[in-house]
Amino acid sequence: MCDQATVDAARPSGSLRSTHPLSRIGCAKRAQVREACGGRCTYCGCDLNPWRNFTVDHVIPKSRGGTNALDNPIGCCRDCNAAKVDALPTNRSHQRAA
Repeated sequence: MCDQATVDAARPSGSLRSTHPLSRIGCAKRAQVREACGGRCTYCGCDLNPWRNFTVDHVIPKSRGGTNALDNPIGCCRDCNAAKVDALPTNRSHQRAA
């Protein structure tokens, strides 16, 4: 079962958790996103650890009208997601890793 108590219990101490209300994405969707990116950051290609550096980024940020539907959520590391902030695909320096 993937509920918040299970996630919190499994999370190592010191790991970060977003508290932004728009950042909530279900466990099943997070697993789909991680599988789709092959366990690697979509931008820089580093290995993603689901409890340390894995984040779900929205290609079109939710703050700019993006949704959790289809291919908008992608997997990336915390550093790339933090650097991207809420930039749109046309005005960000991040490019998808080859």
